[in-house]
Amino acid sequence: MKHKNAFFLFLFIAGIICKISAQTQKQDFQPTFASLEKSNPVPEWFKDAKFGIYFHWGVYTVPAFANEWYPRDMYVKGSPENKHHTEIYGDVSQWPYNNFITGAKDNQGNFVQFAPKLKSEGGKFDPEEWAQLFADAGAKFAGPVAEHHDGISMWASKVNPWNVKDLGPKLDLVGLLTDAIRKKNMRIILSMHHAYNITGYYDPVPKTNDPKLQMLFAQQGKEKNEAFWLAKHKEIIDNYKPDIVYQDFNLHVISQSVLLEFLSYYYNKAAEWNKEVVATFKDGLNKKCAVLDYERGGPPDITDNYWLTDDAISSSSWCYTEGIGYYSKRQILHAFLDRISKNGNLLLNISPKSDGTIPQEQKDVLLAMGAWLKKYGEAVYTTRAWEKYGEGPTKMGAAYGVMTAPAAGTAKDVRYARSKDNTTLYAILLGWEEDQKEIKLTTLASSRIDLKNLKSVELINGEAGKYLPLAFKQDAEGLIVSLPERSFEEPAYVIKLDFDGKIPTLDNYADLNCAPHYYIVPGDNTGSFVLGSDFTLTGKRKNIANQWKLESAGKGFYKILNRAHDDMAFECSATSHEPLVSQVTGKDNQVWKIENAHNGLFKILNKQFPHVMLSINTPIAEGGKAGFLNSESGASFGWTLLEVCEMKQEAFKPHTIPGTIEAEDFDTGCPGDAYYDRDDINEGGQYRLKEGVDIEKCGAGGYNVGWINSGEWLAYTVNVKKSGEYLAELYVAAVADGKKLHIEFDGKNISGSIPIMNTGGYQIWKRITTKFNLTEGPHLMKIVLDEASLQMNFDKVIFTAE
Repeated sequence: MKHKNAFFLFLFIAGIICKISAQTQKQDFQPTFASLEKSNPVPEWFKDAKFGIYFHWGVYTVPAFANEWYPRDMYVKGSPENKHHTEIYGDVSQWPYNNFITGAKDNQGNFVQFAPKLKSEGGKFDPEEWAQLFADAGAKFAGPVAEHHDGISMWASKVNPWNVKDLGPKLDLVGLLTDAIRKKNMRIILSMHHAYNITGYYDPVPKTNDPKLQMLFAQQGKEKNEAFWLAKHKEIIDNYKPDIVYQDFNLHVISQSVLLEFLSYYYNKAAEWNKEVVATFKDGLNKKCAVLDYERGGPPDITDNYWLTDDAISSSSWCYTEGIGYYSKRQILHAFLDRISKNGNLLLNISPKSDGTIPQEQKDVLLAMGAWLKKYGEAVYTTRAWEKYGEGPTKMGAAYGVMTAPAAGTAKDVRYARSKDNTTLYAILLGWEEDQKEIKLTTLASSRIDLKNLKSVELINGEAGKYLPLAFKQDAEGLIVSLPERSFEEPAYVIKLDFDGKIPTLDNYADLNCAPHYYIVPGDNTGSFVLGSDFTLTGKRKNIANQWKLESAGKGFYKILNRAHDDMAFECSATSHEPLVSQVTGKDNQVWKIENAHNGLFKILNKQFPHVMLSINTPIAEGGKAGFLNSESGASFGWTLLEVCEMKQEAFKPHTIPGTIEAEDFDTGCPGDAYYDRDDINEGGQYRLKEGVDIEKCGAGGYNVGWINSGEWLAYTVNVKKSGEYLAELYVAAVADGKKLHIEFDGKNISGSIPIMNTGGYQIWKRITTKFNLTEGPHLMKIVLDEASLQMNFDKVIFTAE
């Protein structure tokens, strides 16, 4: 027996050694996607950590005005930042941004400089206090914005003369902070935002012949700018050995060879250090070699890939400004719990003052997070997303790139997480009303999950490790858990469900509305291609033969009937196992189980042949052919069931050419007909609230359409009074060059691609013009932002006869 135990102990230790070796063995990553995609971009420690803190603290905090884009916008003539700067400091030609780090007097004779002093030397900055605060908040990783768009390095740089060791405070701020944070057993994140510095941030700054200023304002030319960008990254990697390197946007504008040299250098250094690291991205990289970051957001559902969101404690700015606004403690905590339930981590930004103090309001939010996590951390740290993220009326998250404010939940909202070994399920209640006697967990209904091995249900009773047993019963509507009289108040409460063995598998069948007709859309391509009656992909959405009706056969099973021929149904051929549309027979090979998959997608599986899953086995393009996958092999394919909109498209307001057409007065009608926006959220929230176009108030009065992204468009029914040549004057706003739009009439591009210049701000309107011939009569006009273009705002278009 002793020999047998020793043998198994040997195998166990050998397995651990092999696992460690596989994770940390030295590899020679090459600067290619093929090589870098062999990495492990999401190590276990990152999935365990859940919560991190970083901070926008730098030279841009000295003016404490508007936001962290002050260094750029102070150069935009007529902007609020420009007016403020002129009033307080002087004209930008005489008082440039670099004065904030080198030091100069303002208009009142006060000396101004970013020069925080250590508390030990009579100042207000104490990196040890900061690190203790982050630890008390429950963060498992933390670190500074090492360099923002302004191009000033917060470390002792030998590469960049614009650094805080040689100028300003004359301190290695990154070094001081990383040392203090490591002492508190947190991992280090360094946040780099320099990509935009060299790809457009300082476009409004006049050209200079000073080589040193050219480095700051990214005026060295693309090759030197990119070499500078790469050298800075190598320097922070070598000097500070970060566990995470976070990247802001515009990596995709940097030459791919340079970008991948950074990532391969980082991963190879990590192998030398014998540790696993994380690199994040918003663009330019992919989920096979790095972690996708959602700015101020997160997905609406669980995703297959692990992700990160960076969000701010402030609703108005990432850096400290006078009058800064804050989200509530409940908003921050509930949004955090929502994100971990969906396979994500939160990186929360705080906004210290330029002197190195952290405002008490921000400390209060962090300490509230820490107090909750100290009691209920077992439901957070080292947990994993379950099969369903939660339930309740409060929806959080949106499509990638859509920024949303953190939301506070209600007593009807629940978020789930499970233990790593899949034996404990946590139901986190986002509220508990004072007289509430029970909670019904509808996801745990007997029709969806067999809870015969549920061992106990307990409330974490206001203290870590303290549990109160709860009575429970399961029925067809859910697991009904009895609650005691509420004896303490928390922003969220945790119910712990322990199982004898593994948590049973959830039957994730879809409970769908059979009243509307549907497009069956492959993946999440927003309906550009739909599944036609011949089982090929088509863009002809209006043809009712390419639309489908569901008929329930009970508990997630459906017949899928053709709208044009309701006696014809989806079928899996009993002999050839090929997809067919055949006369309705009522047999099981014409019945399909539709299951909820992650991120709003559905799996479609045959009832008679349960391993047969509907898929597209060719590229998703016009004419692509539907086929089947064998789900038993682990293969999967998701579909979107998109309700057919039956609204008639018509003019929102009469539009006559010649005349003015306001951007916000696009047609009424269905998404995809009257407009295309990549999500159904009106982010501006100021006008036409039921439509998914982002309309905001215009600074000069009225409204404009904002946040128009690549491929999005607006349609307008117009009437041309007289045939002839017309001048079109479009008023647009953008913060970078490289965008293009075009104008279509009746589906034809009549303008060609029209370049859009950097206007210096999203409310700074510039006129762009084009000419073309129009024929008398009614037309459908579209304003389209071309593919691969960055965001723009649109105010109006004025047509005049030539």
